[in-house]
Amino acid sequence: LTVTDSRVWNNAGRGIYVDASNDYLVVSGNVIEYNGQGGVYVNGTDALIEGNEIGRNGGSWGVEVYAVRGRVLDNVVYGNANGVYASESSSVAANRIVIADNRVFGNNSAGIQANYSAEVRNNESWDNGTGIGVYYGAQAHDNLTWDNGTGIYAYQSVARDNRVWGNTTGIETVYNSEIVGNRVYGNSGVGVLA
Repeated sequence: LTVTDSRVWNNAGRGIYVDASNDYLVVSGNVIEYNGQGGVYVNGTDALIEGNEIGRNGGSWGVEVYAVRGRVLDNVVYGNANGVYASESSSVAANRIVIADNRVFGNNSAGIQANYSAEVRNNESWDNGTGIGVYYGAQAHDNLTWDNGTGIYAYQSVARDNRVWGNTTGIETVYNSEIVGNRVYGNSGVGVLA
């Protein structure tokens, strides 16, 4: 399935909903906005969500990806209940979900949340409740995060080589996380909180 160059808006449910066994989805170049239960939901493998504007959706998330090898690349995700969510439990690195090169801002709660083997890299995240949250082994590296309540929240995960500034709390770390090579400065509260 390919959805390109479309406007998907003002639906009571999600804008785009693709369940398991619908693999190799491409969602590219779309405007997905004002949907009642979220923007894009994907549970098929090898999905590509790229170059979309995903904003002002209610419900849960602007983008949700739950299957292996999903890629969320170069999107603008803003003004949703939450921004981008990735969760799949494969321990094989080649199967990880990648969230990269997105601009994520103005979401009510989380900007980006990634679980298990997901990788969050080269994103810009600002003006969210939490800029980036990584849980249960996920990795956040080479991101810029500012003007959030918490810049990066790491729970049993890795935060590496990020630039974190101008938040209330820079990085909050819980339960054996690894915090390496980050630049954390100018936050109004604590730089690194454990």
